[in-house]
Amino acid sequence: MVSHPVEITLMHRRSWLASIVALVAMSLGVSFASAQQPITLADRLNAGLKCRRPEEFAFVEAVVLLVDQKKLTTELVLGTYRWAAEQRPDFPFYYFQYGLRRRAAAIGVTV
Repeated sequence: MVSHPVEITLMHRRSWLASIVALVAMSLGVSFASAQQPITLADRLNAGLKCRRPEEFAFVEAVVLLVDQKKLTTELVLGTYRWAAEQRPDFPFYYFQYGLRRRAAAIGVTV
């Protein structure tokens, strides 16, 4: 069976078009990936702890400052965050605050 010239031309157009679409998709994917910003510790805690009140945001800022000053480790803060989320997934802030104050006091840091 012999293909008609029109069918061959359409096949070439389709493969060419598919190549162009793939190339554009790959280039857009790279630009979207490079535009993403890393999530900061403050953003992660504010969102994960479901902070609502100014006092809660202030507590998170104080914790991040202590991490930046190397008085608390990121591992200690995130470990307490995970524990608090397990205790009360719907609103873990108060568990986080209590747990972090206890753990920080154990190493001589006041939050």
